[in-house]
This record gives sequence, structure tokens and C-alpha cells, in this order.
Amino acid sequence: MDVQRYLDQSEKAARHLFEGLNEYDAMRLPSIMDFVDETGLVRMTKEENEGFLQTYGEYFALEFARASLAGSLLQVAYFGVNRYSTATPVSQRYSKFNVKAGTPAARFCLGREIKGIPEGLLIYAGRIQYNHWEEGEPGGTTGV
Repeated sequence: MDVQRYLDQSEKAARHLFEGLNEYDAMRLPSIMDFVDETGLVRMTKEENEGFLQTYGEYFALEFARASLAGSLLQVAYFGVNRYSTATPVSQRYSKFNVKAGTPAARFCLGREIKGIPEGLLIYAGRIQYNHWEEGEPGGTTGV
């Protein structure tokens, strides 16, 4: 299977995942950002904090479902990049991320940069974080 065939065959699933995320985005879930002041600090009264925690607890299952959809999107993207990316030398710019040639992460140093990080590397790290969150360590085993 070539990359175009993979994209064609996975497009419908990705569209459904995005539609599901859009439905969750349309819901008004509690956000700590509602309590951030102009300096960037979270400020709330004891009553606001208690109310937030109670409401957030009620919405936890929704957030978990939303995260499951996002993680599934990362998995689709991860598989495509991992399967079809060609091994290229790792740019010196990415040495700050401890990505070395020949490591699994090296295949993901591609795409436009978002705040100095290539899209592929965001996919790689996000997918690892999502799939290993329950192991109790941020990022699980990266293999970088």
C-alpha cells in the first residue's frame, strides 16, 4: 500500500473522529481557564474552587471520551508517518529535543514547525503520551 492509498482509506475514520471532537468542543465543559486573570494566574475563591471541582468531576467521563478521540487521531497520523516517512538526516535544530539519527523519533522530524517543533514530532510525542499515560510516567517509553 502506498501513502496515497493509506490517506484515502483512513480519511473517513479521521473525519468521523474530527466530527466527534467538534461535538465535544460545542459542549460547555468546565475550564480552569475561566479563572485565569490578566497576568496569567488562576484566581478563584474557595467556593468557586469547590464548585469547579464538583462540576469537573461530573464532566470527567466526557473529557476522557474526548481524549480517546484525539488519541485515536494521533494514532492514525502516527501510523501514516511511521509507515511512509523516509529516513532523512535529523536537522541540527532538533538536537535540543534529543532526537538522534536512527531512532524511531527521527522519522518524525518533518512537517511545518509549530513553535519550533515539527508537526511530525508533535504527533510522535502526543501519541506516546496518550498511549502510555496510565503507566504513571509522562511520556512512557519514548525510545528516543
